[in-house]
Amino acid sequence: MTVDIDVRRTQTAVYMSLGRLLRGIEDTMGRLFAEQGLDDVTPAQANVLLLLIEAGRPLTAREVADRLSLSAVTVHRFVLALHKNGWISRTPHPQDGRALLLAPTEKVHQRLPDFLKVVTTMLDTAFAHLDVPQTKTLLETVRTADDALRAMDHGGGG
Repeated sequence: MTVDIDVRRTQTAVYMSLGRLLRGIEDTMGRLFAEQGLDDVTPAQANVLLLLIEAGRPLTAREVADRLSLSAVTVHRFVLALHKNGWISRTPHPQDGRALLLAPTEKVHQRLPDFLKVVTTMLDTAFAHLDVPQTKTLLETVRTADDALRAMDHGGGG
């Protein structure tokens, strides 16, 4: 497949820009977490907490890994740290003796307003110059690229 050099340059610029955006989001969230006294949880670990809250039920580490597109090893490290710092509970799965069910603790519910303040501040800052249609277009575009990568990862071509 031959790709026009201008197309390839644009694709490369998008790739580099997305990387900078993600690093900027993580840096901003880390700073905002520290300002809120949330220094025992990282932005990446906070994604696990927000997922558990959103799920409305305990999840296994496998479910967390699948939903966040993380490796089992990464989720295991997050779970150990979050449990050690009192953010999540781990209870045996009633049907699968090898699995643990993960749930947010009361600490998460008490600090939820602080988490939401961080997320809201970061989102307001990152998307301040995009209107709703632009934000929706960005979401659709990113999802399309993500779907293509997932298809390739699962043998769907490339």
